[in-house]
Amino acid sequence: MRLFLSAFFIIPMTFSAELSAAPISVDADGNPWEVFHFREQRGSSSIFRSPQGPVDTLSFGLLNVVPNGKGENDGERVSDFPTTIIARQNGVQREVGFSPDSFDPNAFGAGINYDPSLNGSWEFTITNGPDSLVINSPEVGVVDVPERVTNVQLSQATGITTPTFSWQNNEANADVVRVTIYDLNNRDAFSGNADRVYITTIPQGESSFTVPEGELAEGGLYSARISTRVNRSVEDGTAGTNPSGSSQAGAALVRGDTFFDFQATDLGDENVILPELTFPADGSVVYNFNNPVLANQIQYYDPLVAVGYDYQIGEQDPFFNSFILPEIGDDLFTLHLWNGTEYAYDSDVMAGIEYFLGDDTERFRILGIETGAALDPFDPTAFVTGLSFAADGQFTGTMTPIIANVPLPAGIVLLGGALGGLAFARRRPGSAARVKT
Repeated sequence: MRLFLSAFFIIPMTFSAELSAAPISVDADGNPWEVFHFREQRGSSSIFRSPQGPVDTLSFGLLNVVPNGKGENDGERVSDFPTTIIARQNGVQREVGFSPDSFDPNAFGAGINYDPSLNGSWEFTITNGPDSLVINSPEVGVVDVPERVTNVQLSQATGITTPTFSWQNNEANADVVRVTIYDLNNRDAFSGNADRVYITTIPQGESSFTVPEGELAEGGLYSARISTRVNRSVEDGTAGTNPSGSSQAGAALVRGDTFFDFQATDLGDENVILPELTFPADGSVVYNFNNPVLANQIQYYDPLVAVGYDYQIGEQDPFFNSFILPEIGDDLFTLHLWNGTEYAYDSDVMAGIEYFLGDDTERFRILGIETGAALDPFDPTAFVTGLSFAADGQFTGTMTPIIANVPLPAGIVLLGGALGGLAFARRRPGSAARVKT
C-alpha cells in the first residue's frame, strides 16, 4: 500500500532532459511495521557515538519515505525539496531526522528519554515543499524491557571472516534475539552512523550464530548489536497488524540492546570475551566485563590503546590473584598498587611472566607501554593481559586505559581516545587459552 501526497513537476529548461517529481509516499506495502515505535534500553555504542549507557528510550520513525531527506529515491533526485518529519504527542514535539544506511536509504528516526506519558501513538507530519501527510505510529503501552545479553563470546573456529558469536541465555522473557553487525569504517556521509552489513534473527532459546561468508572483510572493524526483543503480537490492531517474528523495526514492541566491538583478524583457536564499552564525559573509554571466572585460571583480556591500564574488580567479584603482560615494546613495565588514596609504585615487571598479587587485591595499575608503540585501534595489534582470580565467581570489573597525547609518526592517527573499536593480537605458541575483549 502506498499513501500518496500530490505530485508536482519541474519545468525542464531548454535542451535539458525532461524531469518530473515522483509522488511522495510512505511505502508500507501492506506492512505497517514500516512505521515504528518501541521502547529500547540501549548500552553505550561506538556505532552511534553515544555516551555512557545504558539509557532507556522511546524510538520512533518510518523506514521508507520517498522523496527522502535529500529529495531522492534510490540515489536519484526526484524532488526540489528534502522531506522533513515532525512527531507530536501529548504536547511534546520532536523532529524525526533523516537517518539513511544501505539497508534503509529512505529511513527517518528519532528517540526520546523514556516517559510513560509518551507510550501512546505519535502523530507524524510529513512535509515536502507544499505537500504534507499526517499518519500515526503504533502505541507502546506499558511494557518491561527484556534482560540484555551477557558473557558474549566470539570464536573464529569457523573462520576469521565467518566468526561464531555466543552469549549467556538471559532472554527467557524475549521473543527473539536480533543480531546486527555494523561496519565502523564505513559511515553514512549524511547521518554519520556506521553502516549495517548483516542482520539476522535468532529464535528464542538459541544463544549463538555464525556469520555467513561474504559479509565481513578480513581486517575490518565491526560492532555487533545483540538485541533481546519482544515483538508485537498478530492480534495487535494498533496501526495495523505486526506479525510476530518479523525482522522489521516496526514489529518490535520493546528491546534491550548491547554493543560489542571486534575486528576480523586472526585470534587463534580460543574464544574471545567481548566487553561492553562506556564513554565517560571526560572523553575516556572504559571496558566493562560480565563473565564467569574460575579460581587461579588465567584468562586474557585485550583492550584497545593506551600507555597503561587500571584494572579493577566489580562489587562482590573475587579478588585478583595474578597477571601476565604481553610482549610490547621493550617488554618492561611497572606495577603500581592502590594504597587507599592513590596508586604507588611497587615493582618492575616483565612480559610473559606470571606475577602474583597480594591478598585482597581489588585494583592495580600497569604503566610503561611506550608511546612509540602507537597502538592504533584500527591496526591488528593489541595489549593482551592475562588475569587470574583468587576464587570462582563473576568478573564484572573494568580495564580503563591511560592515554597520553604524544606526537605520532606520519600516517598514524589516534581517533578520539581510541573510541573506534578493537584490535586483536595473534596467539603466541604455547600461550594459555585466552578470553579477550
